[in-house]
Amino acid sequence: MSRLQSISLGTRIGIAVFLLALSLSGSAGIFYYYSTHDFVITQMGGRLLDLGRTGGYLFDQKDRESIVALTARIERLRAPLSPADLQLGPEDTLDTLTPAQAEEIMAGEDFQRLVQRLRQVRDGSRRRVSPLRHIPQLAEDQSDVPLIKYAYLLVGIPESPDHSITKYLADADFEDVDENGDGIIDEDEYGTPIGTLWQTPLEEFQRAFDGEAVAANEWYTDNWGTWLSAAIPIKDRNGRVIAVLGLDYDIAGEANLLIRFQRVAITIVVVGAVLSLFLSFLIARMISRRLRPVSESVKRLSDRDFSVRLPVTSNDEIGHLSRAFNGMASEIQAYSQSLEALNVAFERFVPKEFLTEMGHDTVLTVSLGDAVMREMTVMFCDIRSFTAMSERMTPAENFRFLNEYLSRLSPLIRENRGFIDKYIGDAVMALFPGSPTDALNAASQMVMELAIFNAERSEAGKESVRFGIGLHYGPLMLGAVGEDRRMESTVISDTVNIAARLEQLTKRTGSSVLVSESTIRAAAGRSEGEFSSRYLGDIRLRGKSAIISVYELLDGLPGAERTAKLSVADDLRAAVGKIRSRDYDGALRDFEAILRRAPEDRVSRTMAERMERILREKRGR
Repeated sequence: MSRLQSISLGTRIGIAVFLLALSLSGSAGIFYYYSTHDFVITQMGGRLLDLGRTGGYLFDQKDRESIVALTARIERLRAPLSPADLQLGPEDTLDTLTPAQAEEIMAGEDFQRLVQRLRQVRDGSRRRVSPLRHIPQLAEDQSDVPLIKYAYLLVGIPESPDHSITKYLADADFEDVDENGDGIIDEDEYGTPIGTLWQTPLEEFQRAFDGEAVAANEWYTDNWGTWLSAAIPIKDRNGRVIAVLGLDYDIAGEANLLIRFQRVAITIVVVGAVLSLFLSFLIARMISRRLRPVSESVKRLSDRDFSVRLPVTSNDEIGHLSRAFNGMASEIQAYSQSLEALNVAFERFVPKEFLTEMGHDTVLTVSLGDAVMREMTVMFCDIRSFTAMSERMTPAENFRFLNEYLSRLSPLIRENRGFIDKYIGDAVMALFPGSPTDALNAASQMVMELAIFNAERSEAGKESVRFGIGLHYGPLMLGAVGEDRRMESTVISDTVNIAARLEQLTKRTGSSVLVSESTIRAAAGRSEGEFSSRYLGDIRLRGKSAIISVYELLDGLPGAERTAKLSVADDLRAAVGKIRSRDYDGALRDFEAILRRAPEDRVSRTMAERMERILREKRGR
């Protein structure tokens, strides 16, 4: 009699069950891990391709002409390359232009236009509207930054027909410098210089030069993070690839989830093996009779019937298993209820007014791609010098201060028929679907409330707070963007960008509230003169080609300050007119005269200082 035949039937059945369960759990764990891995990469790659293709459409004919012109100009300026120049390693780069040549080209209109397009591509990939960033444990993971970290344009070189070596044409990280004296804010950081050669990192980029939009089928990790890349060909009218749009997608969060899922899968396999080994010692008939309720209950649990419970009729192993199952089901049920409650709580972060404007009663009915066009007033409000303030406070004090500050200003927005679209750290973005008058009234009330808030802080020995508000009225698109498993509400339009630029402009002018002319003129039933405002000039906002007229809203300021500013409004308009006619000496004299009458006028002081700089530079030349 063989050794196998000497083993009892129950033991043999138990061994068979053990081996079968081990093989099934192991195979299932491996299958689901790799299926999930492939699904995540495919979905992320698809999303990246969608973003890339959408970004590619942003490049209009003029942009493509700029690509061709810049490429040709670089080829004319750069020196011929030697074979040694083409032996670049993965981390090596080679500048083909002198710094002076590169700076001259990068200061040009063609290069700046491409940089703006790349920024639009990158900034269209923000992960979420993120009030949750106020929760400490999520603050870092949920920060409101674009998922596309790097967006850049590559072009080929004649010396590398297989495109193993390419050169940078432009990237979204480039920051321009104000060398025109027109008041645009200077920046210190630069991106990769134009004309820099590098070794094409992925095969997908080489395929893109052949006309194929490709996303990588695996992520890679370097010193800067974990990335998934895609390459989108940019073609001319004849279908010839003139450049490749490269996108690097920050996939660190998804990669960490997959690693955790892998550990869970291994744990499940181990637990399954231990459990099946335990069950292998039971007699076959007992297994068949007593595990039938367990099998049925497991099926009900897999069908999301979390109320299922096993009757405990004994104190043996089956009884223990029943209790363990019931405990697990209770935990799953509690976790499911917690998730449902969390989903309900998430709806608090999607404004009800946003859903109403989109024609939905609940967030459950919102579908990917839902969007509507509306005309609204957009408000941006940001604390001045908040970074410096926060450095003098502990994290807990920071949160208390922000919550106290926002709780004073946010109700004023709602009281004036507006709603808050998102909190961006210390900044607030709000929308006013009705008349722009609502936004103007809200802004003036916020100025008054801030004065009260500062008075209370002064009594408590705390420093005062200043903010800047930008208002612009125009068309915008409200909708849901993302993918099937992750969507968020968002607002897309140039109206939003102009409002944000106006808010930033308050830093330079020293004003509390800046309003576009279209906002004042669109105020229902009211003319421009019925608001306490004054004209500050026609300004080309940073990143914009159009000129807009900007006004300083004076409603809400203390009476003496408002009266003083209104008393010099006509003189200020005349001085600004002299700036347009390049009569800087006359403008300076006018501003100095205004300051003698209104010494506290920050706008006039700022413009006078600007005229002095311009005149010094002219005399220096």
